[in-house]
Amino acid sequence: MISARLIRKLQSAKKRMEFEYFRFRVNPQTWSEHEKYINECEALANEQLNQDLRNDPVFLKSEQLRSKTISFFENRYKEKTGLRIMLHVPSIQSSAAGASIFRNWLDGLRFLGVQAYELPWGSDTTVAIKTFRPTVLLTSDHPNYTQQFDWDFIQKYRSYSPLAIIMTASHEHDGNSPNSFRLKQAQMRRISLFVSFRDDEYVQIWLKEWTESGFRVLSIPFSANPLIYYYVPNNNKPLDFVFLASSNLEEKLQRYKRYLMAIFHRYHGVINGPGWGQDELILTREYHRFLYAMAKIGINIHIPTSIELVSEINERSYIIACCGLFQLTDKPKTLYKVFNVDAIVSADTPSEYLEKFEYFLHCPEERLPFVQKGLECIYEGHTVFHRMDKFVQELLLLEELQPIL
Repeated sequence: MISARLIRKLQSAKKRMEFEYFRFRVNPQTWSEHEKYINECEALANEQLNQDLRNDPVFLKSEQLRSKTISFFENRYKEKTGLRIMLHVPSIQSSAAGASIFRNWLDGLRFLGVQAYELPWGSDTTVAIKTFRPTVLLTSDHPNYTQQFDWDFIQKYRSYSPLAIIMTASHEHDGNSPNSFRLKQAQMRRISLFVSFRDDEYVQIWLKEWTESGFRVLSIPFSANPLIYYYVPNNNKPLDFVFLASSNLEEKLQRYKRYLMAIFHRYHGVINGPGWGQDELILTREYHRFLYAMAKIGINIHIPTSIELVSEINERSYIIACCGLFQLTDKPKTLYKVFNVDAIVSADTPSEYLEKFEYFLHCPEERLPFVQKGLECIYEGHTVFHRMDKFVQELLLLEELQPIL
């Protein structure tokens, strides 16, 4: 009889073979010129702009919206609260998505004038807490995160210093440990508030156990960070597409194969992120906008949960739009809760996805209206400043923080 362990090994080997075939089918030029475009991207970051921007409608729109938003939110809470927020940030290796999200949260909080400290992955959390003396600690409700804390020490700390503990809420169907076990732990640890990156409707349906256990779950969807992601003028767009994402064999491979194989085989672009086999060339987030500036189309694909449930659109959706790049995506159920229909192009099927990619690739004048409307949607309410403003307002209502506010 075949053991469960052997079955898992065989399944893993099968997925690896499928991925290697998928990677083999990518246009050879995409791989051979990968390093070239990474270097050009870094060169573009150091280049002085010498083009006339008065006739660049995307630049004018982006700068107008960005300047207005920055002026509104800058130092909004400076010296107005006693909040000292510590965010537990995972390493890129442990969670590329988590690292991106929480670093953007840090940027947003600091820009609003709130004292925020990055608690690095694997650091001595007890020493860090004693040193920074946070009033708010935010981490994820996953064993990889929670086991890094001395919870007895934290309860002693709370006996002489106000501290709200915030955790991200994730369901066991997303690969976490059983809900009931973690909720009992949360009650013992006196968690103050849970946050979810998913839509309110998802929270009400799938995180009902949290509310029934006496916890509040605040929906704070993904967003764009205008301090890092914004439009870079560039007349030269040599890349048909850019795709910044991890390979993620478990959740994404089948959708990659169905939606992207034909495009990646026929056209030339840059694929950059963990797991693609060139990890030494992975760009840090500060360079992403420059890579997007060299492309005609930003490729976007969601995980199955986003397609099947009213759940979320990924962070990449917001980032591509904020960078002023035309975006082609599949159709997660919450897509049009964020974007107007004239602000993004989506496809229901792989054949429609390919058809729209090829059409818009050769029609730059038809990409422009979607880019401009996409910028408007982001800056109207989906920047990290909007998200962190909501987060701070909720923190100010927490009972355990009233003595310092």
